[in-house]
Amino acid sequence: MTHPTQSAARAAAQGLGLALRAPGLLLSVLAVTVIGAAPFVMAVEGPVMDSLAVQPPVSSLAPSEVDPEWWQEFQRHASGLAATFAPMILGFAAPLESVSALLDGTRRPLAMMAPVAVSALLWAFLWGGVLHRFFSGAGSPRAFMAAGARHFRGMLAITAMAAAVSVGLYLTVHAWLFGVVYDSIASRVPSERDAFLARVILYLVFGALLVTSNAVFSFARIQVVSGQRHVLFAVAAAWALVRRELSSVLALYVIFLVIFGAAMTAYGAAELLGGARIGGWRAVAIGQAFVLFRLFLRLAFSAAQVNFATSVAPLPPAPDHASTPPA
Repeated sequence: MTHPTQSAARAAAQGLGLALRAPGLLLSVLAVTVIGAAPFVMAVEGPVMDSLAVQPPVSSLAPSEVDPEWWQEFQRHASGLAATFAPMILGFAAPLESVSALLDGTRRPLAMMAPVAVSALLWAFLWGGVLHRFFSGAGSPRAFMAAGARHFRGMLAITAMAAAVSVGLYLTVHAWLFGVVYDSIASRVPSERDAFLARVILYLVFGALLVTSNAVFSFARIQVVSGQRHVLFAVAAAWALVRRELSSVLALYVIFLVIFGAAMTAYGAAELLGGARIGGWRAVAIGQAFVLFRLFLRLAFSAAQVNFATSVAPLPPAPDHASTPPA
């Protein structure tokens, strides 16, 4: 019998290999996500450029290429989407803030609802093409577009269900763990170190719930691409798979979390090696390289999940001309 870690490691290696052999897929997905973000970038660009137009240029001899006083003044008067243009979007602070917000359940500004909704719609289309590519091996742009359109409704329904479950977990379990439970523990432990360790344990507990939820809906997408026309049946089949192979599924997530953590560490080290902060084109280059790697890792993880699902529960070949799965 194969050890859970071995099956997860095999699937991870296969997923990374498939993603490496599909640079065109990576660049295509990157292009689509950039196009989707472009209108929101332009919405922020106007207020930023108007503000910069009345500011004196930063001296080339200044230790920083960003004027902190200007940025504070800009944020003081910014509203809507422009208010999200904060220092935390630069460099290593950006992914670190995202991880912190995920763990602490930080509420996002209402202005972010439109970009998040557009991203969800784009990925509802992309998931069909991406998973079909890794499931069937059909790599032509025509097959990708056809699969994306064919499975769009099913992927969108799964995305909505996943979002609803995540919101429910944050409003109930997260609020209980980091409210009642943590407050009770913190009031009884003798030191702040013990309270911090307790908080880390609670992060792990809640993270395990998020991982399980994410795994169920990720494998449900694979079920849809494999030909399951009913989304609820796909979710039920995915839940059965995750419950049966929970150790291997968690091991697969741990492998990719370790890879992501190593990339985060390298990102932070790159800034430290360049001084207190890296500015100009170097900061942009390092930041965009990290974004590209994160997108590659997302595709590799999807490929690994497809390989894992087909290895533990063989699925029928992905149909090329199936009807659109109803939501």
